[in-house]
Amino acid sequence: MFKPHAFIILFGRRIASFTVFGIIGFVASLCITFFLIVFLQLSIYVWLFQILVALTAFFTLAGLMNFIKGKPVLVYYHHEIAIIFLTAVCILFIDRKDLLKYLDITVIGLGIFLVFGRIGCFMAGCCHGKPTCFGVHYNEEHLGLGFPYYYLGAKLFPVQLIESIGVSLIVTFLIFLVIFHQPPGEALTLYVLFYGLLRFFLEFARGDQSRPYYGRFSEAQWFSLALSVIILILSFKGWLPNFKWHELIIILWLTILSGIFIFERKTAIPWLKIKHYQIKKLAILITHLNLPEDNKNTTLNVDANTILITGGIIKQNNITMKYFTVSMYPLTQSLWIESVGRIIYMLNGCSGDFTILKKDHSIMQFVIKEQQFQYEK
Repeated sequence: MFKPHAFIILFGRRIASFTVFGIIGFVASLCITFFLIVFLQLSIYVWLFQILVALTAFFTLAGLMNFIKGKPVLVYYHHEIAIIFLTAVCILFIDRKDLLKYLDITVIGLGIFLVFGRIGCFMAGCCHGKPTCFGVHYNEEHLGLGFPYYYLGAKLFPVQLIESIGVSLIVTFLIFLVIFHQPPGEALTLYVLFYGLLRFFLEFARGDQSRPYYGRFSEAQWFSLALSVIILILSFKGWLPNFKWHELIIILWLTILSGIFIFERKTAIPWLKIKHYQIKKLAILITHLNLPEDNKNTTLNVDANTILITGGIIKQNNITMKYFTVSMYPLTQSLWIESVGRIIYMLNGCSGDFTILKKDHSIMQFVIKEQQFQYEK
């Protein structure tokens, strides 16, 4: 797979890839929204005011999060909500009649910026996916941008690119809706619903550490659900276009949530139940095997059960053998135990021979044997 570069050389200067794609996304957003403003014969001055409001909200929120967290933190949903809300409030006092048209253009501009922003995330190594046996790996140059050391060498699911592609399809569809004079507010409604659905599912593949969880779902998943409900309520009240298919969206959301609750309880698929902070424990365990001490161990809490993982390493000549024991109590579920073993193998970059020495309903012992123990620099 294509290797991401944390920095790009432009005009002899070394610039962070995230910054480059952010600028490209901003310029592309300006160009396309300007075209739509002219096409719909709306006020260019109001459009410029929209841009000013969006930039003010973006940098104010970014500065506030930097002050609270002590480091730069950009959360897309925070910015989306702030920009749409402030834009709506301001335009209410300027051009109430065309408010929904301007909000349609606002979400299209946000979507275009997000398309390139996620490519920047992919290049920088932020907002990355969970480990897989296929995907992209990051190297030492990404460490300075905040990429976690314990994922060096692991292949990570390119969730940023998947989101970028998905949002680009949504935005393209919305542009055509606006051009063909669909009811004002329809693009806003569809963007919130479609992106919410896309983001809800992609969150299961996210593996970065900025994933606050509340119960079974992440913050972004709760935002996706809440914003979809709000949009549907507004459409039923007549403040946004109301169509019969909105009822189908409600049924779809309820079906998805019910299915997830049921499926999550029945399945042993690690991507659904093992969260990013638990995978982090496994990644650190593997990384620390290189340090002196015969054995290392860690535990994962899954529902009311505890999984204990013990690992060690033996090196002879250019052969490295890592050995692990995985056990679970008080319940013993062999599928869960093997799933953890497979994640450990993924965190090892899916390199080397994965051999199970012992496996039953309560314990699994396996080794990963490889010729070299190093990641690509």
